[in-house]
Amino acid sequence: MSAGEDESSAASSRRLLAARERVAEARVDAERASVAAEQAWAARAVGRRRAVIAVTSGCAVVCVAALVAAIVLIAMHRGAVSDRARDADVLADTRSAVTTLLTIDPARAEEFVDGALEVTTGPQRERLENARIELMDVIGGLRVPSTGQVLSAGIVGEATDDSADVLVVAEGTNPTVLGADPAQSRVALLVTMKEVDGRWKMDRTQLQ
Repeated sequence: MSAGEDESSAASSRRLLAARERVAEARVDAERASVAAEQAWAARAVGRRRAVIAVTSGCAVVCVAALVAAIVLIAMHRGAVSDRARDADVLADTRSAVTTLLTIDPARAEEFVDGALEVTTGPQRERLENARIELMDVIGGLRVPSTGQVLSAGIVGEATDDSADVLVVAEGTNPTVLGADPAQSRVALLVTMKEVDGRWKMDRTQLQ
């Protein structure tokens, strides 16, 4: 082989080697690009999952907060309705008790005392029980029946489920059973009512 042919063969080998190196470099670059693409895709996927989790968690928190708020509002509403019903019962039983004690028939003294005991409790009932005989004698000695009515009644302060103070203005022809002067036809009373077996009864009275 001549010198020219040797140089030509060496040049071809160098070009082939350079081409192979470029192919290898291209293959490495392609692999690197593929890995980078996969990493970028994975990062975006993680970001999307985190975003979805964040949105889902946020929605869950909002839903829980809304549910709690709804429960609180329902409880408050039910409590308000229950309080209004209780207050209505207190006032109705107060009016009934005061009217009972102002309605006296000399011909039915024992019936009056029994009725008075039925609408009272605590100190008020004890006072009537202790004076039962004397009270019947006084009522039997009356010449005419006594009548009365409640003109107004309102709860004073905060009522509870077993106690309430009621300011009452009543009018009667003989309010002595309520502790008032017989000469008075109109009296103002602060009446303490107690809940007893589902009914509100007069526990004590105080003239105003």
